Amino acid sequence: NTQMAGSYERWTGTVRSVLSLRLPDLQKDSFYRNSLYLTLSRVAATAFGLIFWIVAAKIYSQGDIGIATALISTATLVSNIALLGMGQSMIRYFSEYDRSKIVGTALRITSYCSIIIGLAFIVITSWWAPGLVMTAPYVLFFVLLACTTTMVSTLGSAFTAGRNAKHTFIQNLVLGSRALLLFPFVVIGSLGILISMTLSTL
Repeated sequence: NTQMAGSYERWTGTVRSVLSLRLPDLQKDSFYRNSLYLTLSRVAATAFGLIFWIVAAKIYSQGDIGIATALISTATLVSNIALLGMGQSMIRYFSEYDRSKIVGTALRITSYCSIIIGLAFIVITSWWAPGLVMTAPYVLFFVLLACTTTMVSTLGSAFTAGRNAKHTFIQNLVLGSRALLLFPFVVIGSLGILISMTLSTL
């Protein structure tokens, strides 16, 4: 009970301090400003993701949606594995070492890992489930999506570590363009959805 009471007091204290801040104060205080931008980034990413799939469902067939969903989800999984916890490491050591070297090293390691893991997945899939073998265009954009998604996540972590969450918000606004990219590629079906997602991350 004492611990819960202490947690409640800290929470209410934080809420009171935020409510007491005026807009100019929020602009000056990097902690609250970055918290706000991170929140807006999450909202933007969720909203644009929802819009993307609503538009896709309107102009693509159910079969195309199913294939694209499986490929994009798998590419995201590959990306998450390839990150190797670099995001947390950057946040931990960003203030202690050369930032450009940390970001450059993290980008190289995670991007190479995403390509290797993505290609390994394709090889394993072709052996384990021959019916799911992907053609060259699918392989290209699948691996490219895994790689670019990994790089976007790594840069997002770098922005957070450097207390520049505003750039993360801008990053998510740019990613929102993928819904518009669905229209010119509708003629090529599920590959068009995959390409739209990939181009928005470049």
